[in-house]
Amino acid sequence: MRLTLVSTSSLPRPGARLAVGPIRRQKGPRHGVLCLGVVTMAAALSGCFATPTDTPVRAPVSDLPPMSDVEELDGGDVTPPITGTCGMEAVQHYVGQARTAVNRADLPALLRVLGPNSVATMDYRPERMNVHVDASDIVTQITCG
Repeated sequence: MRLTLVSTSSLPRPGARLAVGPIRRQKGPRHGVLCLGVVTMAAALSGCFATPTDTPVRAPVSDLPPMSDVEELDGGDVTPPITGTCGMEAVQHYVGQARTAVNRADLPALLRVLGPNSVATMDYRPERMNVHVDASDIVTQITCG
């Protein structure tokens, strides 16, 4: 049962009457909103599942145009990829070895070791060396950044 205070002031005063009645559940738009949400979600997800209609047809190799001849480019010099200035090229021989086998004297002052679950900032710093290790503490990759 629900008790409701009937009074003209906000504070009860001696002799105030109490009204007693059953608790009524409010019927309102909540049920309709829930149903609308379910219907909207079902409609949105129905477009996520595509059914294959036709398999793609590939042209036979004989129908492809011929490849052009290979040409030398201005003396044939190959430039190394942009790798940064951390000196990672000189320490690539440590990849595949235990992290503890890496000689600290070969590494720059700005260095971070990143494990499989390490949190790292995404800023690129070309002078910083990143030594990536796996769960067994084996060096898997050495990069700049």
